[in-house]
Amino acid sequence: MISNLRGNKPDLVVDVDDLMDYCMVLDPSQTSLIQALAQTAQDYIQDIIGDFLVATPITWVMAKGEMAQDDFYFRSFLSNGSGSFGYGSGGGQWINLPTGAQSIESVTAAFWGQGEVALVENQDYFPDLTTDPARIQLSFSYNLNDLYRNHSHMVVQYTGGIAANAASVPTGLVLAIKEMTKRMYKNRGADEIKLTNSFIDSLISPHQRFNFGGRP
Repeated sequence: MISNLRGNKPDLVVDVDDLMDYCMVLDPSQTSLIQALAQTAQDYIQDIIGDFLVATPITWVMAKGEMAQDDFYFRSFLSNGSGSFGYGSGGGQWINLPTGAQSIESVTAAFWGQGEVALVENQDYFPDLTTDPARIQLSFSYNLNDLYRNHSHMVVQYTGGIAANAASVPTGLVLAIKEMTKRMYKNRGADEIKLTNSFIDSLISPHQRFNFGGRP
């Protein structure tokens, strides 16, 4: 199974003036360097935790590779379940999204030799945004036999991320960005710089995601 996550990385979530104070840098000519180092730290953290710090449009593609063209392999990524959604209920297959989600804009599926088919919310699939990661459930009305046998890939367009805005980013992650920025600036003349230490790792690790489109 091939899983691909795409989204626009957010702008720096830490105020540059706060960073200058935290790094004890008084020279205003160093502002651009501090900002660049902080952006590097933020991008590194997002890559490590597998999530975006601020809500952003995300495209997630779950596709079959050459080794996954059979029924059994694809079933291993799905699990039976049932759930209630508003005034209705659904039963079928749960699929975890890679991250939490504030909303799901669209879900499409493609079949070998055919074009993409748009799935209808609350008919072909049911979203559950209360869990973290968020998930969708395929309904029994969906042709599961075609999904298993002929399915090429599924694309989910959604809005996701840890915080609604920069001001809501968890304090630990903001502190990790500041510490990494300070560390890189202090050692800027070194041939090699270790980006993190045990303290920074302890700030990052609680937010790290270990599953990626797998079963709940």
